[in-house]
Amino acid sequence: MMHRHLLYSHILVVSYIITGWYIGHILDGKWMPSNSNLQLNFIDIFLFNFKSIFVLGMLSLLGPVGLLSILVLAIDTGAGIARIESYYSVPTSVILKGLLPHGIGELFVISVINSHALKVTKYWTDYFQNKSTVAPTKFMLREIEKLKNSLALSIPVLLISAYIETKFSLNYFYKLRR
Repeated sequence: MMHRHLLYSHILVVSYIITGWYIGHILDGKWMPSNSNLQLNFIDIFLFNFKSIFVLGMLSLLGPVGLLSILVLAIDTGAGIARIESYYSVPTSVILKGLLPHGIGELFVISVINSHALKVTKYWTDYFQNKSTVAPTKFMLREIEKLKNSLALSIPVLLISAYIETKFSLNYFYKLRR
């Protein structure tokens, strides 16, 4: 059952990133602040990403609220890609070459958290239509346990992503600026 929610989650997140990319091009990145002087290190990147995932995880327990939050993040990510593309004046493929090595792990973690929000939303929809045979308390306790496991498993993925971002991605974009 979780595999189906994870597949739907990947499709939703990627489609909303693409939507954000189009929005970013329509707005030409003018609404996004420039962080060109931002100095990032491994710990800062990891902590920021984990705190974001933790908050999204807690919101995922609220079902539709979590879905909306995650999809807004995906749109913002897509718009950010368009902003970077505009800043460096290079094609999307060049930007993705710098973002994907670390972004794949982050995207996977976001999709896993989104799958929890999808599952909770589906449960409550079924519950209010009298289609669910599982008591709300039992379902939510089980979902909280699964979410804790997902958050625990996200730590090594986010650590690896943060390492790749500091060792590869930031250097890649620094060289593009020259």
